Amino acid sequence: MKKTVYKTIRAFLFLTFIVLLPSFVLAQDDDTGATLRWKNVPGAVGYKIEIRDARGTIIHRETLTDAIVTLNLPYGSYQGRVAVLNKFKKPQKWGSWFIFNIKRSLKPVFSSLSHRQFSPEDGETEIRVRGDNFMEGCSLSLKSRSAVIRADILPGRKNNELTFRFNPSSAPGGTYDLIITNPGDNSISVSGALQITAVPQFKDISPSSIRDTVEKQTVTITGKRLMKNVAITLKKGDDIIRPMEVVHHSLNEVSFTIAPAQMKRGSYDIIIANPGDNRETVKNALRISAQLGLTLAVGGFYSYPLPEWNNFLNGSFTGGEFYAGYQPQFLSDVTFIKYMGLEVRFIYTQYGSTQSSLPDMTIMSFGSGIFFNIPVTGLLSFALHAGSGAAISSLEGSSSSTDPLFYTGLSVRLTPGRYFFVESGAEYHHLLYLGKPLKSIYPFLRVGLRF
Repeated sequence: MKKTVYKTIRAFLFLTFIVLLPSFVLAQDDDTGATLRWKNVPGAVGYKIEIRDARGTIIHRETLTDAIVTLNLPYGSYQGRVAVLNKFKKPQKWGSWFIFNIKRSLKPVFSSLSHRQFSPEDGETEIRVRGDNFMEGCSLSLKSRSAVIRADILPGRKNNELTFRFNPSSAPGGTYDLIITNPGDNSISVSGALQITAVPQFKDISPSSIRDTVEKQTVTITGKRLMKNVAITLKKGDDIIRPMEVVHHSLNEVSFTIAPAQMKRGSYDIIIANPGDNRETVKNALRISAQLGLTLAVGGFYSYPLPEWNNFLNGSFTGGEFYAGYQPQFLSDVTFIKYMGLEVRFIYTQYGSTQSSLPDMTIMSFGSGIFFNIPVTGLLSFALHAGSGAAISSLEGSSSSTDPLFYTGLSVRLTPGRYFFVESGAEYHHLLYLGKPLKSIYPFLRVGLRF
């Protein structure tokens, strides 16, 4: 069987010896000869090799202890055979003669490349390389800062042209050097020969808002040029969050998993980075929200009429209320307005007096208004309330009266849990009862849930 040995400074030989040995393998020699290596035969004491030239004259005969020999021969065509030595160091059996050639290994010469620019959307492409000294057995590879890709050379290689296949969708983006290596380790490297432009393009994210009570959430990003080794980073100010897991589905879709319950509330930028420092930053792409912003509460109070209401100066109101507030999350990125919310309430009060001559009195109030809930810490916040409504007042033994009501107040809210809160404060209520102002201070305490 005929093979080729290339020799200049270094040379290689690849042979298959069917009769006696399983196979010869490719090996590298020193600076002066071609190295012939084969697999060891179990039980062999040594080997004997004979080499003859094209005229049939034995020009090299050598006894060896290992399955390797270095040949210092001129370039040309030769025949060789190998025998295994028995324990008496005699040839047990000679193998058949095989033919091989020793040729000079030349350095490849590069001239041009048929394709240089690619994007990940490009499918598998045949790339033609033109140059010189592309020898039989040469190899080709592409090397970037983050990857080395070995390409298979297609059949039909010529001394001045070779073709290989390349799939940009499975390669990291960036600039690649083209490396062509001839047998004998003669190689050439073409710097920046090929480039994959792989800047990712963001299209959508789902979900884009997550409650901070969620322990674990998978988020999906769709777009273009989302490479296999894409990296996802979430950034909020100086806080950097790296997902627990990133799963690449296709060039158009990637998903990642985060733990919202362990993240700060607010909007996060998302940095999508392909290999090769190709990245896109999407501002405020994902929001960790404080639940729905809805609060429901019940409360109680003990109110004190102001001195101007002389008729009831010595009395007081006790009662309860139902309260509902809503702080829209879509306002949370707007300066100052981000603290604003809407509220509604129903209040039932009962008057009691030390002046026994005064009749019992009840007031049912319906009101709505706005509030500003300004956080100080994750546990503590202050709220300012203001609104209006109607009050239905009833005196024992007389008809009821419906009158306008105005209120304003200040409160402190504690949120020791994700769902529970306690709020305490004082409000000023201004009621027109039968055309006369009824002014009161309402200290109150509310307990409730937020969603």
